Amino acid sequence: MHKSIGLCASLSLLCTYSASSLAQAATTKHGLQSASSLNKFAAQSNVLQKYKTKTLLAQSPSKASQAPAEKAPDCRTLVLLNYKLRQRGDYQSAEKVLQAAMKSANTDADKILVHNAFGGLYMQTQNDIESEANFRKALALLEKTAKPDSLDMAAILDNLSVVCSSAKKLGEAEALNGRAIAIYRKNKDAPNATMDLITVLGNRGYILSRQGKHKESLETYEEAVAICRSGEQVPPSLYATMMDNLGSAYFHQGEFEKAEHARVDALALFESSQGQNHPETVKARHNLASVYIKEGRLEEAADLLKKSIETLKSSGTVYKNLLNSCLSDYEYCQIKLAAKKIMQDQRTKQAEQAANSTEKPESKPSTEDVRVRETKTADDTKRDEKEFQTSSKSEPETKEKESK
Repeated sequence: MHKSIGLCASLSLLCTYSASSLAQAATTKHGLQSASSLNKFAAQSNVLQKYKTKTLLAQSPSKASQAPAEKAPDCRTLVLLNYKLRQRGDYQSAEKVLQAAMKSANTDADKILVHNAFGGLYMQTQNDIESEANFRKALALLEKTAKPDSLDMAAILDNLSVVCSSAKKLGEAEALNGRAIAIYRKNKDAPNATMDLITVLGNRGYILSRQGKHKESLETYEEAVAICRSGEQVPPSLYATMMDNLGSAYFHQGEFEKAEHARVDALALFESSQGQNHPETVKARHNLASVYIKEGRLEEAADLLKKSIETLKSSGTVYKNLLNSCLSDYEYCQIKLAAKKIMQDQRTKQAEQAANSTEKPESKPSTEDVRVRETKTADDTKRDEKEFQTSSKSEPETKEKESK
């Protein structure tokens, strides 16, 4: 199954800590932040110097949002905290933090920022209705103030295209994505333009796959992966997402060996960048299991699915659809493996029975023996007839002698 590459959700309103923290904090399948916009705001703001991120993360989210007004973090800092929480997979806390951020949003720029972040959060938690509503609000506010070809406009357009695709509004999704790609190509010399281009190309591949255009989708993903390998610094989680979706494209084309290689690489990248238990890692593990099922490697698939199920159950995840899918596939594997074992046991039993019958064969006469016996029987019959005839001739002669 294809996943959207991510939301080009970052705007020039949002700051980041550094290029490396951007790669870790803001790159998930549905929460990618535009590096150029983040770094632009970072140069203009000292907000993180005032409110240290480590201090915020050390507090419970409720404390951070309920602190006294004079000590409460501002809107933009809370949005940053939301991204860090989402990186850890703590979506419930991220939602509470964004609710606090919206209450402190005093300008249209702040409201755009928060609506955009809400849209990304709800996309990650598969709430497409709320996600689309928030992205449309952000776009409406942005159109009043931003230039039509600004990177901020491209980010919102691309975000909205992703959620429209999930909502099966495929025509609108492709049009929105096309507008975003045109803007990014026009601004190709902007800082971090490579990462932005990879993102929109990935989202385009997703939209095309939703329309059944698998060949075009595959070509788009191959281009994006080629850019990832070109030597540019690309966040590992973005690279992982691209590889996972490339695997999906191969999967739809029936090229399961290529799909396996891509998804093995994707899982390794997710595990190293996001951790073993992150929801995106669990998704990648489930996707690899799907390939193994197609290849008939049911034991390996079952092991991956079991691990995913245990992780999802223990974390109280909001990914109920993913959990149900893992459970269904795991049950399928168990049924097939049980049936396979029954067949193997039957074959073993039949082989043992055949071996036992070979060890104690019944003594059956050979064809030559039968022929010999038949010949002897015929000879015996002829001899008996001859003796009878001889006996019959000699008997009257004896009687005659007796009478004389």
